[in-house]
Amino acid sequence: MLKERLVKLRTNKGLSQYELARILNLSRGQISNYELGSRQPDYETLSKIADFFDVSTDYLLDRTDDPSPKDDVHQHVNDNDALEYLDELHKRPEMKTLFQVGRKATKEDIETAITIIEALKKKGERENG
Repeated sequence: MLKERLVKLRTNKGLSQYELARILNLSRGQISNYELGSRQPDYETLSKIADFFDVSTDYLLDRTDDPSPKDDVHQHVNDNDALEYLDELHKRPEMKTLFQVGRKATKEDIETAITIIEALKKKGERENG
């Protein structure tokens, strides 16, 4: 889980919560909440954490035990086009609802959503040949 991985990464670097918060431009309370599991970081913050520790977002989210970043989405977050696109998506009312629901989603809920998205992507690829 994110909370265990974040604690491990932070302590392996010999950083306090205050130091990590300062480096990532967050509050110590945010770091504490992530490490306690009482809050989840948003996409941008998750990407900042992954970039700082040089790990993949999948590793932080406990989707893999391989911490090394690959051609991971977080590496593209600095691309202005991607950021603008995400910003536009975030402004849409249905996306706001999705993000709110997503914060309360279980791991199983997320896996189901990913399966649906992958199926839609494959359908689109077949239709566009």
